[in-house]
Amino acid sequence: MTDMKRRTLAKEIARDLRALGSVPFYFIVLVRAVIGQYAIFIWQLLIAAAGLLLMHRMKSKVDMRIASAIVLCTFTSVFYREAYFTIFATAVLLMLLVASAYIKVSRRSMMTGVIAGVGCSAIAYFLAPLIS
Repeated sequence: MTDMKRRTLAKEIARDLRALGSVPFYFIVLVRAVIGQYAIFIWQLLIAAAGLLLMHRMKSKVDMRIASAIVLCTFTSVFYREAYFTIFATAVLLMLLVASAYIKVSRRSMMTGVIAGVGCSAIAYFLAPLIS
């Protein structure tokens, strides 16, 4: 395999990993939770999504894919409560961060994405039980 083909393949894999933080993927997880009628999980995702949407509307320099991926990793891990899944989800999240750096997403945007994802996850984690 030539060097050019390797770089093209690496960029394609990086984009695929970033797709795990995309809006469609977020809503696939959310709709699956609605079908299963998992109230607290639904509220956690909705509250976090509201926070992420608010940040996006404020035109902040947040990498929304990273922030969304952190929310999904957090709440699917809490939902399944299985160490193997949590390790796997965390590994995928770390690969998403490496992929973001590889395709030259700005470090500031990445860091604010991490902060936003952790912040929205924390807020949703504590608010969801009060609502459901």
